[in-house]
Amino acid sequence: MRKINLLFIIYDLDRGGPEMRLLDFARFFPQEIKINICVTSKSMALLNEFQKSDVDIKVLPIIKAYREKEKIYEIHDYIKKKRITVVNTFDIKGLMIAVFIKSFLNKKIKIIHHTVDLLHNYKIRHKASLWFLLKFVDLSICNSSHSKNILKGRFIGQHKIKVIYNGVDIEHYNQNNYKASSFKKKHNIDHDKIVLGTVANFRKEKNYPFLLKAFADLDKKHNNLVLLCVGGGRELDEMKEYAKEIGIEDKVIFTGYSEDVADYLGIMDFFLLCSLKEGFPNGIIQAMSMGIPVIASAVGGCNEIINDQETGMLFSPNNALEFEKCVSRLILDKDLSLRLGNNGQRNTRERFSMKTMIQSYLKSFEEIDGKV
Repeated sequence: MRKINLLFIIYDLDRGGPEMRLLDFARFFPQEIKINICVTSKSMALLNEFQKSDVDIKVLPIIKAYREKEKIYEIHDYIKKKRITVVNTFDIKGLMIAVFIKSFLNKKIKIIHHTVDLLHNYKIRHKASLWFLLKFVDLSICNSSHSKNILKGRFIGQHKIKVIYNGVDIEHYNQNNYKASSFKKKHNIDHDKIVLGTVANFRKEKNYPFLLKAFADLDKKHNNLVLLCVGGGRELDEMKEYAKEIGIEDKVIFTGYSEDVADYLGIMDFFLLCSLKEGFPNGIIQAMSMGIPVIASAVGGCNEIINDQETGMLFSPNNALEFEKCVSRLILDKDLSLRLGNNGQRNTRERFSMKTMIQSYLKSFEEIDGKV
């Protein structure tokens, strides 16, 4: 593989989808691929993790890119100094910076925009900006066909869009690496309890009120249940209060943010995701990699990961009756639970391994770099 110098312009290095994907690049890319990162804020929670890899990090806080041209020129000088040929972006601010540099300072660079959300939180002016800026990119990489379908036609031509599914480190997310009994004891969970769990930050689209209310109903039918909620976020305290209101606070464990969710996954009997919207949820493939049966709402990329009744179970979003029926079936039918867990694990290792993802990204970077 020939040497390629890449720049990634990213808002922060906190624990989120784009940041974790970039950390995967830093850990698993071959040494011929030089990763340079420009962070446009001072949020750097993952800095120590990135510094364990051979990456160069430039911190340059930018509030309004169109008002801080001197900083854009500084990034251009950095690109020139590092002999960067491909610039990667994840948000409108980063894309605006890259497009300005390509249009006025260095027409030779190639731009890859990574589409990491579903645009549902974008205001009209943001969608208009994205529509304009995407005309200048050489490639847009989406992590699901659902995301691709949102972009194509309205924002960018189909020939400039590629889908690369997220990958999971199947060596790390391996049930054999974790002792469920000792971790259950640590969290005061009796060995005979059935642990229903989820890994998702507390945001509106994750639909935690639905999950908590459905769990309360299930708890009346199956009296040996525990709900494990792994994640943090702005709605965490509100959901703790809601759990008290509906009388399940002693049966729900809220862990807050976790740097490594594998230990928590290791004690789950079933993995649940009740989202209203999804791109490509990493939690599902992490759980599947560990052989945990998955029940998820049939939204976004969930439909691309799960073959209903074969590798997991899907239910209509916000349909409590369907959801509770799925959970009860798995609790009562151990053969079905085992089959779905095994099939899901095999599916993940065949389609969503870290190796497969890394190879796909490397091929894309080589193709784009070859056009410089």
